[in-house]
Amino acid sequence: MGQQGMGVPQLVVIAPDSYRGHRIELTGKYMTVGREPACDVRLDDPHVSRTHAALQRRGDSVYVQDLGSSGGTFVNGNPVEGTKLQQGGPSANNPARDIDAEAMAGMAARLNRMMAETVTFRDRSAVARFFDGLEFVEPGLVQASKWRPASESEAASPAALWGGVARKP
Repeated sequence: MGQQGMGVPQLVVIAPDSYRGHRIELTGKYMTVGREPACDVRLDDPHVSRTHAALQRRGDSVYVQDLGSSGGTFVNGNPVEGTKLQQGGPSANNPARDIDAEAMAGMAARLNRMMAETVTFRDRSAVARFFDGLEFVEPGLVQASKWRPASESEAASPAALWGGVARKP
C-alpha cells in the first residue's frame, strides 16, 4: 500500500497485465471491488466476482475482506478475513490475479472515467458472441426496452441496449 499526496492510501495493481501499474486512491471509508457497475472499484476480468472484496479504512489502516467471491481473496497467499494491509507490504489477490495493496482506489476512479469515456457499440450478433457456449433461456437475447417494458409505448421504442439470459448447457 502506498501513500501519495495528502496521506490518501493507494493500491497498485500488479495483475492482470492490462491493469498493471494502475493506482487506485482509497478515498472512501468502505469500497467494494468487483465486476458489477455498482462497485467502487470495477475490474472487468472473468476471474473477479461480481462483488469480490471490500476495502475498509479505519484511521490510517486499510483492511481487505472477501465478500464470498468464487475464487477467494488472498494476502500473501493466505485467505483474508478482515486482513490489515501494510504500507509497501503485502499484496491482496485471488488465485488468478494479484492486486498489490498499494493502488486500488486511484485505479477505481481512473477505470470508471475510462469506462465512461470508452463506449463500444455492438449489434445483436456481436453481443450474442458473449454467450457462445451457453444456452439461451427465456427471454433470450433481446433489446432491453422489450425485456420488461413499463408500458406499451416503451416496448415500441427500440433501445440500443441488449440484454440476455443464458445458462451452461
